[in-house]
Amino acid sequence: MLEVIAASGKPLQLKTIDCSFNGSAAAAGILVELCIITATGTGTSTTCRALDQIRAPTVGATAKYNDTVEPTITWVWWSHYIPPTQFDRWVFPLGDEYIVPAASGFGLRVTGAASNTPTCAASFVCAE
Repeated sequence: MLEVIAASGKPLQLKTIDCSFNGSAAAAGILVELCIITATGTGTSTTCRALDQIRAPTVGATAKYNDTVEPTITWVWWSHYIPPTQFDRWVFPLGDEYIVPAASGFGLRVTGAASNTPTCAASFVCAE
């Protein structure tokens, strides 16, 4: 699970999701779910970075990856099966971004078949 939680007092807009796998072409598809979360899980913290490295605004959102305990999932926004050798990018056009209120967030849950455990690389691009 990859998760990002909005800062207190700031909504979070989801602009882009990238997701890729290094699995076998013969393996079954991987279920990828975009979840809306209201509480963080137990995982490895990572630093959210500002896209604007010139003005370098302070980023209030927090993020984690490789959760051992899932965050509190309010609902699953969408689900897709992706071939285990594929890269997918979802880009949400201006005005059609997914938005969550302050202190909520997005989670990307990835579930493979028992016989299929490829490595996943994923990222969110968000705006506060």
